[in-house]
Amino acid sequence: MLPVSVSKLLPVSFARNVFPMDEGGYRMEGSLEEAVVKFYFPIHPRVLSWNGSMHAGAITTLLDFLLSIHASARSTYRVVSVDLHVTIHEAGGLPLGEDICVECHSIKVSRLLCFGKAKIIRVKDGTLLVTAIQTMAPMGPSNL
Repeated sequence: MLPVSVSKLLPVSFARNVFPMDEGGYRMEGSLEEAVVKFYFPIHPRVLSWNGSMHAGAITTLLDFLLSIHASARSTYRVVSVDLHVTIHEAGGLPLGEDICVECHSIKVSRLLCFGKAKIIRVKDGTLLVTAIQTMAPMGPSNL
């Protein structure tokens, strides 16, 4: 089950339509208010590319969504992305049905800028698949 703060944002988000969090397989370790939080997902057919692996656009959008939610929950402001750098370390490493862990770290949360980083790891063997670093700007009062 999703935390209330995350589920409030789902109707207008990519995650509601593409990552079926309410259909099972999703879980979260930690709290959004902590510096590190982990999200676990199975790869769903709706996010696959032509080669049968998770599409790079879906990876980027997922990381943007989770890092922004995490920073907003730790701030008194709602944040928006300014810059996001994603590196895919293993192309084709996220096939259908594979369980992944997205580990989000809040590096700094302030009233001027927020910084976060994330990594996606294959659950079954711990392989590092994707890394990302993001800069976010606070825009207004947080509704989380």
